[in-house]
Amino acid sequence: YLANDTGKVRAGMSCLVHAAAGGVGHILVQLAKKAGASVLATVGSADKADAVRKLGADEVILYRDTPFLAAVKGWGDKQGVDVVYDSIGKATIADTIKAVRMHGLCVLYGNSSGLVDAIAPMDLAAAGSIFFTRPRLAHHLRNREEISRRANDLFNGVKEGWLDARVADVVPLADAAKAHQKLPSRSTIGKIILAVG
Repeated sequence: YLANDTGKVRAGMSCLVHAAAGGVGHILVQLAKKAGASVLATVGSADKADAVRKLGADEVILYRDTPFLAAVKGWGDKQGVDVVYDSIGKATIADTIKAVRMHGLCVLYGNSSGLVDAIAPMDLAAAGSIFFTRPRLAHHLRNREEISRRANDLFNGVKEGWLDARVADVVPLADAAKAHQKLPSRSTIGKIILAVG
């Protein structure tokens, strides 16, 4: 839903995916590349950078070494990207907005660094009259047809071999708290799965 409906990613577009080695990020990178977009990705380590490059990212930004806004503004035509996918939230949102090209889209879909409780309309105007959205998965799974289409997009990608859905760890449901502790550690590549039974 983030790639196909929210961002409407297609050939010729450019995207920035924050936390590109994470559970959603690594899927977004691949969906955007499959659609024909150029993809910039932020990651926190060399291992994650290697993993994301192998998934097709055109440019990988080690955000601990290089401010991502400077890297985005120095890339391509130096005007920013068409769509930014931000799962980080509070720590990144100000520069995320500035990384979007004029009339582009900022998609805030997570809050791993804290909730973003306000966006000033004038910040959106100053950044180039950009659009801003905070989508939720539940709003894109309203009926059986939507659920089937989204599941098929992913399962067909895995079956056809172009989508690598990485599993970082499988944790028993009884240890769900441990799984949640792994997320802010920023040490995983891919999804953390809770095993039931």
